[in-house]
Amino acid sequence: MAKKQWVEKHRSPRTAAAGDRTRQHRGPSARHVAARSVLAVGLLTLVSMPLTPGALAAEATESRTPKAEAARKATTVQKGVATYYAKRFHGRLTASGERLDQGSLTAAHPTLPFGTVVRVTNLRNSRSTEVRVVDRGPAKGPQRKGVIIDLTQAAARELGFREQGKAPVHLQVLGRGSRDGEPLAPWIDSPA
Repeated sequence: MAKKQWVEKHRSPRTAAAGDRTRQHRGPSARHVAARSVLAVGLLTLVSMPLTPGALAAEATESRTPKAEAARKATTVQKGVATYYAKRFHGRLTASGERLDQGSLTAAHPTLPFGTVVRVTNLRNSRSTEVRVVDRGPAKGPQRKGVIIDLTQAAARELGFREQGKAPVHLQVLGRGSRDGEPLAPWIDSPA
């Protein structure tokens, strides 16, 4: 079958109505329009930025305040549900080798390195506390139901969900801690 015959046979009604033209111009595609919109917004953002040296210096010093620095270093890890350890786990060895103390502010997380300090915020009442990861958990069953962290009873009390048993939370990694009580060092995601 010759190419011309094949084209005639497989021509759609839309292109057949157009005569010899095989493709009609339909204007810019949706992707093209979206790309132009993003480019335009980006350019407007750049144009609206202050370009004076004084404004740039003020922004640079403003972002170096201790609060701004701490907020920049804090990394949002995840949102989910928090539960707390049952009383029977008090005094047992954790995966890190420490004994679990229900009176301390410690936690179990499935992936964060031991010693990582995490700010846990209860999304119901906005109360937050800082805990140190010393164990692995929660178990696989609760993880499937959205549980992302197990806390000690002291941490659950500080967050105000001891009576309910679980609460929706937001986690932020703040830094690495130490069992010896040394000061925190910034948490850096590097191969060690």
